[in-house]
Amino acid sequence: MRTLLIICFLSFMISYNYAQENAIDKDRLEKYKLGQIFFDAQLYGPTRFITNEHIRQSIPPTQDQFDNLINDATVLSAISGLRLDLSSGENELLSFIGLKYPDPITTPAILELGSYYYNQKWYKKSTEMYAMADLDNLPELDMSEASFKKGYSHFVNKEFAEAKADFGRTKEIKNIYYYASNYYYGLCDYFKGNYADAVQSFQKVNSSDVYKSFVPYYITQIYFAQNQPEKVISYAEQSLRDPELRNRKEIRLLLGQSYFKRKEYEKALPHLEYYEANTDKLTIEEFYQLGFAQYQLEKYESAIKNFRELNLLDSKLGQLVNYYLADCYYRTGDLVSARAAFRKVSLMDYEQSMKEEATFNYGKLSAEAGFEREAINTLVKLDKDSPYHKQSQDIITDLLENTGDFASAIQIIEGLPSLTDRLKITYQNVALKYGMQLYNAGETDNANKNFEKSKKYKLNKSSYAQASFWMAQILNEKGEFKKSIKAFDEYFDLSNGLENLPDESSPNVGHYAQGYNYLELKDYKNAEKSFKNAIVGFNIKRNSIKNNDILNKVLPDALVRTGDCLFKSNQYQDAMVFYEQAIAKKQGGYVYAMYQKAMIEGLLGEPYEKVLTLLDIKKDHPSSEYADDALLQLGDTYFELENVDNAYASFTELVTNYKNSPLKNAAYLKLGLIAYNKGDMTAAIKQYKSIFDNNPSSKEAESAMLSLQEIYINDLGQSDEYIAYVGTLPGYSLTGMAADSLAYMVGDLRYNDGEYDKAILGFDNYLSKYPNGANRIKAHYYRAESNTILKKYSAALEDYEKLVKLGVSEYYVQALKKAALISYNHTQSFDKAYKYYDLYYNNTKDEAEKYQAILGALRSGFRVGNAEAVKKYSPLVSNHPQSNIDDKSSAIYYLGKIQYKNSEWDAAKSSFTKVGDMINNNQAAESRFLVADILFKQNKIEDAENQCNAANEKNTLYPYWIAKSLILMSDIYVLNKDLFNARAALEAVVENFADDKELISTATAKLKTIETLEQQNNRIKAPGTNQLEMQPSGGK
Repeated sequence: MRTLLIICFLSFMISYNYAQENAIDKDRLEKYKLGQIFFDAQLYGPTRFITNEHIRQSIPPTQDQFDNLINDATVLSAISGLRLDLSSGENELLSFIGLKYPDPITTPAILELGSYYYNQKWYKKSTEMYAMADLDNLPELDMSEASFKKGYSHFVNKEFAEAKADFGRTKEIKNIYYYASNYYYGLCDYFKGNYADAVQSFQKVNSSDVYKSFVPYYITQIYFAQNQPEKVISYAEQSLRDPELRNRKEIRLLLGQSYFKRKEYEKALPHLEYYEANTDKLTIEEFYQLGFAQYQLEKYESAIKNFRELNLLDSKLGQLVNYYLADCYYRTGDLVSARAAFRKVSLMDYEQSMKEEATFNYGKLSAEAGFEREAINTLVKLDKDSPYHKQSQDIITDLLENTGDFASAIQIIEGLPSLTDRLKITYQNVALKYGMQLYNAGETDNANKNFEKSKKYKLNKSSYAQASFWMAQILNEKGEFKKSIKAFDEYFDLSNGLENLPDESSPNVGHYAQGYNYLELKDYKNAEKSFKNAIVGFNIKRNSIKNNDILNKVLPDALVRTGDCLFKSNQYQDAMVFYEQAIAKKQGGYVYAMYQKAMIEGLLGEPYEKVLTLLDIKKDHPSSEYADDALLQLGDTYFELENVDNAYASFTELVTNYKNSPLKNAAYLKLGLIAYNKGDMTAAIKQYKSIFDNNPSSKEAESAMLSLQEIYINDLGQSDEYIAYVGTLPGYSLTGMAADSLAYMVGDLRYNDGEYDKAILGFDNYLSKYPNGANRIKAHYYRAESNTILKKYSAALEDYEKLVKLGVSEYYVQALKKAALISYNHTQSFDKAYKYYDLYYNNTKDEAEKYQAILGALRSGFRVGNAEAVKKYSPLVSNHPQSNIDDKSSAIYYLGKIQYKNSEWDAAKSSFTKVGDMINNNQAAESRFLVADILFKQNKIEDAENQCNAANEKNTLYPYWIAKSLILMSDIYVLNKDLFNARAALEAVVENFADDKELISTATAKLKTIETLEQQNNRIKAPGTNQLEMQPSGGK
C-alpha cells in the first residue's frame, strides 16, 4: 500500500516537471525513472545508488521545478536504506521529516517509519510517528493498514481507548484487516470490562480461520470475570471439543477454577492439574487452588508439592498455606516436615487462633522428636489465655524434668514469674543434675553453685540430701576437712530414712568419705568408726548396689583404711582382721593389705609368717608398688633370723630387678653391712659407693659416708684413699657436710611448719650455696611441693623437671607424676605432659598409678594431635581391667578423632559407632554426629540422613550436637532438592542457638545459599508489566 501511495505522488510530480523539461535535464529525469523502476522491483540497493546520483546532479537556478523530484528521490533513497537495514536509513527519514513537516510530501516517510517501528515492536515510537500523519485522507487500504498498526501499538501498551479509536476506523471495512481489527477491538472492550460489546466483536470473527480458535478463550474469560461459573462450564466444555482450539490449557484453567468455585473439587482437579503440568510458572492463586483441591480430595502428597511452592509467602494466605501443608505432612506421617510447617505458621501474626494452634503443635512435635530446647522455647510463648496453655505447661514440665540441657532449663525456670510445686521440684532436680555434670567435668566451683541452687527448695528431700552430699564432698577435695565433716554430718541427718538414694551419694559412701576427713586430721578413732559404718552399710546393701565400683573398689579400700586406723592405734590383731578381709577380696589395694599384714606379723613376733606373706607378694605380685618394699622387708627379716644368704639374695634382687626403686639405696646399705660382717671389705666398699651413683638422700649419703670412713680408716687404715674418694663426689667434703645439713634444715623446718613462702626462700638459699649438695634432691622436691601448695605451678614444674633430669632417686617417680599433672592441668603444656606421663607409666609399679599414667598419656597425646601416642595408648586404656565405661569410651573416641583427622573414614566410623553405642555423654553425642558426617563425606546420603535422625533421638541431652546434625541435615535436604526442610532445619538453629556464634554463622551462610536456590527454582509467576504479551495471530 505504502509503495502505491509513493508512486501516485511521484507520478503527479513527473507530469508537471516533464512538460517543462528541456534537453539538458532529460538525462536526470531518466535516472529518476530508473530509480523508481528499481524501487518497485524491491531492488533497494540499485534504487539507493541511482537516486543518490540524481540528487547529486546540480540544478540550474532557473529550473526550480526539479525540487519536488529531488525530495521524492531523497525519500526513495532513505526508505531503501531503511529496508536494507542500514543504520542511516532511519536517521535520513527523520531528518527529511524534520526539514519538511508538515508538508504532505513527508507522509510516505512517516508511514514508512511508523510501520518500521511497529515491526521492531517499538510500539510507543510507532504510535507517535503514526500520529503525525492524516490517516483519514489516505487511500482506504493505506488507511486500514496504518490504523490497524497504530491501534495495535496502543493496545499492546494498554492504551485501550486510543486503540479502540484506531481499530474503529477500519473494523467495518472488509479487507485484510477486517477480522484483526474486530478481534482486537473486542479485546479492548474485554480489558475495559465492556463484556457485552466484546462478545459482539468476537462473534464477528467466528468465521475467520485465523481468529475463531482464539475467541473461546476470551469469551470463557468474560463469563469467568462476570462470575458466571455455570456459563463458563457450559461454554468451555463445548469449546474443548474443537481440536483446533487455541489457549486450551488456559480455558481448562478457567474451567477448573469455575468448578473450584462451586466446590466441585473432583471435577476441578483434572483441569487444574493439566494446566500445571503444561505451564512453567503459575500465579499464587493457581497454586493455592490446585493444592487445596488435592487436599480436599485427600491427595496429600500431590497437595504438598503445590503448597510448597507458596511456603515462603509472608501473608495471610501464606499462613493458611503452611497450615494446610503442615496438616498434609502430618497425615502422611512426615512429622519432621509437619513440624517445620507448623513452625512457619507459628511465626505469622495474621490469624491469631491459627498461630496459637500451630505454636502448640510445633512445640509438641519438637518435644516428641527430642528437640527439647526448641520445644520449651516455643511452648513458653503461649500465655495463660491460650486454650493450649495447660497442655503446653504439662509438656514443658515433662521436658524440664527429663531434659539434659540443664543450663537452659535452669534459666527458663528462673525466668518464670511463678512456680508450681512440681516446677520447684523440677528445679531442684535439674540443678542437682547440672551440678553433677559440672562436677564430673572437674568444674567444682560451678558445680557447688548449682548444688546450692538445688537446695533452694526442700520439696524433694532426696535431691536436697544429694546436693548436700556433693557439697560436702567438694569441701573434702579442697582440703577443708573440718568443714567437710560438718557438711557430711548435716547430710547424714538429711538422708536418714530416705530410700533409693544413688549409690554414689548414699550414706554409706558418705561415711567412707567422712572416714578420709578424719584420717587427714589424724583422728584415727573417728576415722575407724566412719570406715566401719561404711563397711557395714555396703554389706547390708550389697544386693541392691548397682555401681560395681562401690563393691569392687570402695568397699575393699574401706577395709584397708579401717585396718590402717587400727594399726595406727597399735590394735594389731584387730587391724589384721580387716587387712585379711581386703586380701580375700583381691580387689583394690589388697597387695598393700598383704604388706601391712606382713608388718603386723613381724610386730606380733611371727617372723616366719611374715616371711611367707612377703614371699607371696614377691612371687605373685612382682610388678606391684609394694614388691620392692616386700623385698626390703624380706631381707631385713632374714637378716634378723640370721639367714644371711637369703637376706643377701633378697637385697640383691631388689637392686637388680628394681633399678628405679627409691629403696635401692637402703638395700645397698644392707648389702654393704652384710659384706662388712663377712669381712669382705672390697665388696662392702663397692656396695656403699653404689649409693652415690643413685641420688642418695642426705641420710643415705651420711650412712654410706660413715660406713666408708670406718672401713677405710679404722679397718684398712687407708685415710688417703678415703679422702681422695670423697674429693671425687660433687657437693661432698669432709668439712662441708655439717654446713650443708644446717643450710638445708632452714627450708625443711619452714616446710614442716607450713610456712611455704619462707621454706622456698630457705631452699633457694641452700641450692644457691650447695647446687650439688647432699640434700639437693630433697631441696628441689620440697621447694616444688611448696610452690605447688602455693599454686605457683610454673616454678614447681621447674623443680620437678630438674628431679626428672637428675635421674632415679627417692623422689623420681613422684616428680614424674607431678610434672605430668602440672603440665596437663595448669601450664597446659601437653607435649611435656605426654612425655612425663609416658615416663611415669614406664617407672611406676603400682597398677592403679600405671593406669592413671596411660590415661594421662592418652589425653595429652590427643590434645597435641599425636597420632602415634593415641594409637599406642588408646587400646591400653580401653582394654585395661581398671578402665570404667567412661574411660573406655573416651579412649576409643580419641582414637576415632585422630582417624577422622587423617581421613581414615572407615576406621573412624567404626570407632565412633562403638562410642555412640556404649555410653551417652557429650563425646558419644559428637561421635554419633561424626558417623553421619563421615557417611555424608562418603556420599552415602541416605545412610547419613538415617544416622542423623538416629543420633538426634539419642542426643536429646546434648543440644549442641543436635544443632550440628540439623546443619548437616540441611546439606542432605539440599542434595535431595528438599529446600523446604533444608531451610526449616537452619532456621531452627538460628532461632534456638543464638548464644553460639559459630553455629549461627554457619547456619546463616547456608541459609543464603538456600535463598539463592529458592529463587532459581521459584515457579510463581512474576507480576506482569504494563505491556501486554499477546498470543500470536495471523492478522497482525
